[in-house]
Amino acid sequence: MNKSVIAIIPTQDKFVAILSRKFSRLPVLPGGKVESSESLEQALLRETFKKTGITCVKYFPIYEQKDPSNNFLCTVFVVKEYILLGGDNYLKSSNEGAAILLSKEELLTRSPYKEWYVEMFNMYNYYLISEKRNKTFGRLATKRVGYY
Repeated sequence: MNKSVIAIIPTQDKFVAILSRKFSRLPVLPGGKVESSESLEQALLRETFKKTGITCVKYFPIYEQKDPSNNFLCTVFVVKEYILLGGDNYLKSSNEGAAILLSKEELLTRSPYKEWYVEMFNMYNYYLISEKRNKTFGRLATKRVGYY
């Protein structure tokens, strides 16, 4: 089975999304296919930078599920720390769409993957609760620009 990755990148009150040309400019979370020569982490770094200009610094896989649109096993990562030179106002666009910031509610109502994203965000919320219990929530990187 082919593999893919998706990045949940929270900012203070929104999430990084792509207005996908493939889906008539509907928002999707950044990610893409894992190439045969790379690891899941390498694909996450490559796809996230290519589509948003974000360099992921600290990230964790939280969820794995078959992608509803094709035959890919998708690993979902939470990006806790990232570098974006110039701050969140400098998200870049790619040939696949424009990178923007959206609330969770906007993603859940406007995305072509809304049903899948509901489950994904449930896992994300569970991850946040686990982080708070383990008291590792909110550790900062020295060069981090983005955070939640």
